[in-house]
Amino acid sequence: MKHLMRSRSVRSACLAAAFTAAAPAVLRAQTPEPLNWTAQQDHKNMMEQLSITRLRPGPSGNASATNAANYDPAKANPFPDLPDPLVTKNGQKVTTAEQWWKVRRPEIVEDFEREVFGRVPKNVPKVTWTVVTQATDRVVGAMPVAAKQLVGHVDNAACPSIKVDIQMTLVTPANAKRPVPCASQFLAGSS
Repeated sequence: MKHLMRSRSVRSACLAAAFTAAAPAVLRAQTPEPLNWTAQQDHKNMMEQLSITRLRPGPSGNASATNAANYDPAKANPFPDLPDPLVTKNGQKVTTAEQWWKVRRPEIVEDFEREVFGRVPKNVPKVTWTVVTQATDRVVGAMPVAAKQLVGHVDNAACPSIKVDIQMTLVTPANAKRPVPCASQFLAGSS
């Protein structure tokens, strides 16, 4: 009986070792290679995934059509009654800085994340930023600025066949003594 139990534990250990050695290859085999589709193929695939059979037509040049283009500025704003930024969702007036920071601002941030920007997924790959070049002799309008060329290297461990680098220009006032808003341009590329 002891011999049988020992052989089972040896067999289990061997199976565990074999599985551990084979797991990376199995996981790689399960990760599909990225597809290199044209824009039309990608669009068709997305429509199929969403069960969309046809797209509605864009604005018509015919003024009597149901989808006529709008040239009337009075009709241009479909949301004329924006909520008061200094009234909380429960109708309370914001009267202190503490109310703003603890109640109203988080409400607005939540709305923007949900309705405008979108949520950041939990499994977003890490981006490592590197300064490539730096210049302090630039001018935007009449304002002296510091410009940095950055490259963000995206961790591609989940799909090593894709390399993603984000090129960004970061522009800040040259004489800033404290944190300031910044203007940036992104250009993401993959290979």
